[in-house]
Amino acid sequence: RYSTRGSGSGFAGIYNEGTSLIIYSGDIQTTRAGYSHAIYHNGGVLEVNGGTFMGNGNEVINANSSVATINAGTFTKDPNGKTSYLLAGSKMTILGGTFNAHTSNPAGHPVRPDVIVKGGTFNYEHTNIADGYKIVYNGNDTWTVVAE
Repeated sequence: RYSTRGSGSGFAGIYNEGTSLIIYSGDIQTTRAGYSHAIYHNGGVLEVNGGTFMGNGNEVINANSSVATINAGTFTKDPNGKTSYLLAGSKMTILGGTFNAHTSNPAGHPVRPDVIVKGGTFNYEHTNIADGYKIVYNGNDTWTVVAE
């Protein structure tokens, strides 16, 4: 089931409950004040291969026995967002993409060991870099994760 869903203060551009979801492209934005997400993924497998995702809270949530792989896409946290722009409750691997946070604490939560980074460009120095990879400063307030 894929749908826009909201109740109370939580809303999502895409809400996926317990099934596999592969996203190839799209422009998903949630601008509602409060705890809003571009993608809320609850169970199953999530694979993102492209698209633009912006929300007022967490951009991708992977929870309840889920596995997520981010291969590409642009993920931007709305400047008014109150929580992290990326959160994984089970296991998430970032292989590529561009991640833009707009707070002094871009993750918004303690570094989570279940998010493994093997690629991507970030506007902050990410710390969950996988073994065999390193983060390189690009000189323009961005960092890219590359193989050693």
